[in-house]
Amino acid sequence: MKRFGLYLLMAILLAACADEVPGPNRPPVARAGQDLDTVIGARVQLDAGSSYDPDGDPLGFVWQLVAVPAGGDWVLTDAQQAKVVLSPDKTGVWLLRLTVTDLAGARATDVAAVSVFGCLADEDCGDGFLCTDDRCVAGVCASTVNQGLCPDDGLFCNGQELCRPGDLDADAVTGCLAGGNPCPPSDCAECDEPSASCRPTPGLACDDGDVCTQGDLCSEDGNCTPGPDRKDSDGDSHSDSLCGGDDCDDSDADVHPGVTEGPVCDLAASCFDQLDNDCDGATDGADGDCQSAGFICVQGPESVTVGSQAALTVRLDAAGYDPANIVCYTDDTRLRLPTRLFGNDFDSNLAGFDLSGDVFRDWQAQSSLSSGSEGAVLWGAQASMESQTIDTTGYTRIGLRYSANATLFEGLFDPLEFLITEYSYDGGVQWFVLDMVGDGILEEWQWYTHILPESCANVSELKIRFRTLAADSNEDAAAIDDVSVLAYPEPTVSRTLYRNHFEVSEGNSQADICVGKTVLLFDDFSSYSKTCLVGEAQNPVSAGSQGLRLAGSDTVARANDLDTRYVPTSSQLLASFVFLSANLPPPPDEAYAHVLYRAQDQNWHRMAGVGLDTMVDSTQDPLVRFLLDPDALGQGDVDVTVWIPGAADDVEDQHQVFFDDFELSWTRASHDEIGDFSDVGEGSYVATLQSDLAGPAQVTCIYYGVDPPLITDGSNHNSGPAPVEVVP
Repeated sequence: MKRFGLYLLMAILLAACADEVPGPNRPPVARAGQDLDTVIGARVQLDAGSSYDPDGDPLGFVWQLVAVPAGGDWVLTDAQQAKVVLSPDKTGVWLLRLTVTDLAGARATDVAAVSVFGCLADEDCGDGFLCTDDRCVAGVCASTVNQGLCPDDGLFCNGQELCRPGDLDADAVTGCLAGGNPCPPSDCAECDEPSASCRPTPGLACDDGDVCTQGDLCSEDGNCTPGPDRKDSDGDSHSDSLCGGDDCDDSDADVHPGVTEGPVCDLAASCFDQLDNDCDGATDGADGDCQSAGFICVQGPESVTVGSQAALTVRLDAAGYDPANIVCYTDDTRLRLPTRLFGNDFDSNLAGFDLSGDVFRDWQAQSSLSSGSEGAVLWGAQASMESQTIDTTGYTRIGLRYSANATLFEGLFDPLEFLITEYSYDGGVQWFVLDMVGDGILEEWQWYTHILPESCANVSELKIRFRTLAADSNEDAAAIDDVSVLAYPEPTVSRTLYRNHFEVSEGNSQADICVGKTVLLFDDFSSYSKTCLVGEAQNPVSAGSQGLRLAGSDTVARANDLDTRYVPTSSQLLASFVFLSANLPPPPDEAYAHVLYRAQDQNWHRMAGVGLDTMVDSTQDPLVRFLLDPDALGQGDVDVTVWIPGAADDVEDQHQVFFDDFELSWTRASHDEIGDFSDVGEGSYVATLQSDLAGPAQVTCIYYGVDPPLITDGSNHNSGPAPVEVVP
């Protein structure tokens, strides 16, 4: 039957070719290019040159910034060319959408991400250590710049030379980049090298900061002199707009009936009222960024006193939104940072660990993901590194972060069979598994960040252990580097993006599907071999009646395209689930099961594993919580896979594992807390904002009740973050 189907398909294709009848126009293919990593101040270029049209038509290109970090300045040049240049000024992920159009008007889109890294005091440099003055060069973590190779050339007007390998303007050989003109034209001054100063430049075009004036010029005293008021269609000096009612002047009572005068939100605005609604000189259809519906605005209090509460108002374009779908947060500078309780980067010693078997330091074990000189090698079948006791008393959220590679000498010797990571909350009496890597599944260095179970918080005898198992020769080895036990602050903001507890009420199949091989839907979840819902797989400490069972050799269940585009930068993307080992084959089969993730169809990364010679703490706290690395933030799609790679058979009730209560969410721990919103009518929703840290804050809000969500990041008209000053 399969062979007949193949012949039939070939016949159809040959017939189509023989007729040579022109078909309908085919849509183009958009390719925005590879995702890029860069640092603040660099210029990077994305190239859509690999986009094409199947019919050979020429293409038009349009680039748009669709998401930027809070406070990011939209610096985008050549937006209608195949190549576009971005100059990011904030750390985080910048998303750019490419739209290509053929001669017939058919379109296709693709998205590229630019991850921008920087260095702030007490910020995690990505290697498990916080940035300090001696680890920070020109605002960039020392591990991400080429220190010492770019000395200052002594010229005032090109600033301090920086190391920016990969930047478009940097020297291709040395990676050196001039720091830039210290006297930008917008400041009404030009740089004078002989005097090493910024001298006033009369007549230079400038911007006085008032959108309702035009033609502003620099004066002889170096100040920006406002130009005349903008004119609108009726010829007066009023620029009918949202900038301040009818005339961009809040002191003037001449406003349109029903319009609230003010610069933030105007619900009576329309893109069809023959008015310039945003003071850009264009009206209605001629105004390319006119926005009168589907927007979200924030009206923050001018100031909040530390320890007190103030009202925060979110306004949407109409009433009837669900306030439970409004999530607000403040900028990255307001985040609480973790406290390091224990750790070692192994560059100088193996202190803090009790060793068993063949464990030593080696340059080949230095993680490629961080700076340093050496890491720890676990050699052979019975090597072990057990930490000394770690006191977590007084802390409620404990994390373990480390870098590992279980195929250290791949190509020379066989990869290690199993590297097991475990924890004990009672000083080593009981050990429970966090992850189990084996048989070359991990092909490269990876960061692991586990949020340990609640049983590990507020105890005096926490221990961490790494050990090898079932190596088939003494030449097998694994590597561990940059171990840190961290006390994370409790989240003040959270939002669940996706969940499945495998209950029938969530749209899952009935539990009686377990006879024979089946297909189980888990969103866009596909499965092979034997998967089904059974009561035995129910998380023993949560509500529900069943969970997911995977049984048999090479069984896979996968969730595809979990959307993370609207996760704020510097947030923690958290996957949580219950993973219970039930019955996997004994030696020599030595099967195990694991959970992996990938972002934007990149390489797979591990989250957790169970199997041979491991135990899950199934009675007290079976929930596994894993922080995905920042490369998954804002990337659009994340895929998750549960897999038994090596069970010997698919006998109905043997060689199985249980999986339950899967959730993907993002969290933030901030010095500022924003309460739940209540609906006060006419499209307005109010919550309280309070803080324990003085200083300026930018409040950004997302409304998740529509697709795509509404966000106050500047991508919608009148939707920038709201400034708030927190005073002592």
